[in-house]
Amino acid sequence: RVHNILVGDLVFDSYVRNYNHYQNPKTDTRFLIILFQAIFRTKRITKLFNERNIKFTLIPTSAYVSNGAIAARVALENKIRVIEPYLYGSREITKQTVKNGYHYEKVKKNFKNIQKVKNKSANKFFDDRFKRFKIGVYTGKKDFLFQNKKKLKYTLNDKQLIKYGIDRKQYKKIILFACHAFSDAPHSLGNKFIFTDYYDHLLQTLNFIKKNKNDDVLWLVKKHPSSEYYGENGVVEKVIKKINYKNIKLFPEKINTINAIKFCDAVFTGRGTIGMEFACYGKLAITAGEAPYSYMKFNKVFHNKDSYFKYIKKISNIKTINPSQSIIARKTLFFLEMENRNFLNKSKILDQD
Repeated sequence: RVHNILVGDLVFDSYVRNYNHYQNPKTDTRFLIILFQAIFRTKRITKLFNERNIKFTLIPTSAYVSNGAIAARVALENKIRVIEPYLYGSREITKQTVKNGYHYEKVKKNFKNIQKVKNKSANKFFDDRFKRFKIGVYTGKKDFLFQNKKKLKYTLNDKQLIKYGIDRKQYKKIILFACHAFSDAPHSLGNKFIFTDYYDHLLQTLNFIKKNKNDDVLWLVKKHPSSEYYGENGVVEKVIKKINYKNIKLFPEKINTINAIKFCDAVFTGRGTIGMEFACYGKLAITAGEAPYSYMKFNKVFHNKDSYFKYIKKISNIKTINPSQSIIARKTLFFLEMENRNFLNKSKILDQD
């Protein structure tokens, strides 16, 4: 903290953003430069706020040791409103969004509105996305900027999965561990996270699994779709190779997400969207902090490591969630994806941009 303003998370996120420093964070020259920038900017911007009668703050980003992020923290300490452009509109940054993440607070605020979404609308959205593949992101029919360049088009049956070392009959449970992008601002979704960052979450979880061996459970580790974009190719593979435990395997890259949801019994994620997608199918998501959807209580969220690791010991007894929770998950997914859509028709005067 500088002048009682929290900046440590911004310093850490800036430090791990490049050069894969999340693998071995330390107080090196680069860290000290970022720390200096954070201190200097916080003091300078605080002085500016004290000198000027500022009533309102518009920032370009709330992440990293940027002038915008620092200005946001200074403004919040002085009880000044902060607005950030976001997707098709804007969002207000508050102390609660810094703590829990903007999307969590958005869902919390709209709890009653989400419940009012008609079951028919939520189920149709679910069918279009996951069954009819009209949206198609998770079947490889549509590419986003951060998606892998390879089309994830394969849907394998139980016999075909055996070729990848995944034999359903051999294990009582198959659990997916879905990685985040390690470099991408691990605290931008809120500071409520029980591990140092997403890489630390992966390492500690897999090491605990090896130490507390359970032959009834197979763990599949799925790389984040944006790992190539962030220069993280090979990182997850090296972790799995170093741990060297037969019940921890790399998730086959060519298999699409829908297929993964169907043959895996649950998913562990820091706080990724995939947890909500599993819940749509009636399967439990386990998160290591507040996720955008965790206020709706269809996932299992942990706020300390002791209870998190105790839960892993009993993972072979994991059960599906009830149908009403799946409906809530579909409504939440519908809300989070549709609230930022631009429903305007194409203009004859203005271009698409």
